[in-house]
Amino acid sequence: SMIISGAFGLFKKETVVAVGGYERETVGEDMELVVRLHEYCSAHGIGYAIRYAERRIIPMAYVQRIDVPAGWLNISGPELTAVDLVAYQEHVGGLTRATTVLEELSLKLDFSKLDADFLKVASAPVFQRLGYLLDCVLGEEDIADGLLALMKAEGMKMKAVPLRLDTSIDNAEVDKKWKVMVNQEIEIDDL
Repeated sequence: SMIISGAFGLFKKETVVAVGGYERETVGEDMELVVRLHEYCSAHGIGYAIRYAERRIIPMAYVQRIDVPAGWLNISGPELTAVDLVAYQEHVGGLTRATTVLEELSLKLDFSKLDADFLKVASAPVFQRLGYLLDCVLGEEDIADGLLALMKAEGMKMKAVPLRLDTSIDNAEVDKKWKVMVNQEIEIDDL
């Protein structure tokens, strides 16, 4: 399938810019963009892949329901989206790309408003990595501390985990607060 939902699609910025971005005079701008990206990449011999990540159980407490003319639209809330960016990092182009999106998303994050059930959406290592990225890479200590307070209040145990799973941890320093073995340097892309 070549259809990628515009609300949930992540694209390489330079390629989207090269094809002129989203068209404003169309109803299906997400599909229209994907078709132009396909044509551009094919014409220029650029390989690409469309990857899908799915969550089988979506806790509706962390989904925003928006009234639209055709009915309702369910959108992942900012905190659930942040967790999924880290949990499914291989589907979004790695931790650097995930962190780049987190930088913008951080404006809407508030873990202090969530309850213990939120910690069921992912494992402790995912929350540790997310906390580390928010705190130590993006400098969003207040947001990260809200997540840490929730984790501590619920007795979530933290063990040392690598920041990036498929990379060696030899000589990796361990962040003491988040117990993350820093085995990848994160460089934020310009949006």
